[in-house]
Amino acid sequence: MLISKQYSLSLKHAPNYYFFGFILLHSILWTVGPALLRTSVTHDTLEGITWGLQWQLGYNKHPFLTAWLCAAVSQLFDVVGWPVYLLAQGTILVTFYATWRLALQMLPAVYALVATLALEGVLFYNINSFNITPDTLQSPLWALLILFFYKALKRQKLIDWLGVGLFAALSLCAKYQIALLLINMLLFCIINPKARDSFKESGIYCAMGVFLALITPHLVW
Repeated sequence: MLISKQYSLSLKHAPNYYFFGFILLHSILWTVGPALLRTSVTHDTLEGITWGLQWQLGYNKHPFLTAWLCAAVSQLFDVVGWPVYLLAQGTILVTFYATWRLALQMLPAVYALVATLALEGVLFYNINSFNITPDTLQSPLWALLILFFYKALKRQKLIDWLGVGLFAALSLCAKYQIALLLINMLLFCIINPKARDSFKESGIYCAMGVFLALITPHLVW
């Protein structure tokens, strides 16, 4: 009986083991591989590092967040190369994790695992995953924003709405395309009857306040 319970418990947690094993292998492969085989980082990454070293609250082409992160890891380790590759894989790891957590809200664990692992077939998550740009940083931020938005609508908890405000602001500081997602999120809250109830709670207004507070320095710039 004890062996049977242990086996059942092992099967229950098997998708978790596969998921974390996969993202660990992925991160090692796409950090070490480019570091050993490439003679230089991509021009997009070099551009970001150059901008970031000026530590401005905005740049003519993009907001500041990606540039700041590229410059920060390069300065921290005093080398241009593997730190930004590791940073790039960190963004992808967070994307996979947020997708996994969102899928678990809707699907059995095995299907959630398959849905998440399917992302590995997307160009930007495999052979182009070492190139960190504002587009790269959009992936984890959008994934986290959608995860917290889904949970906020379902539970109407303040912590979830604060997450929505935080990741909406960080997404805007990464790339202005977030406006497309934010507009659709707002329209969904207006059109969907259940989501419309959010306007009767304080959470959504707290999210808006956090969003505006965090983007104000960039707006002033």
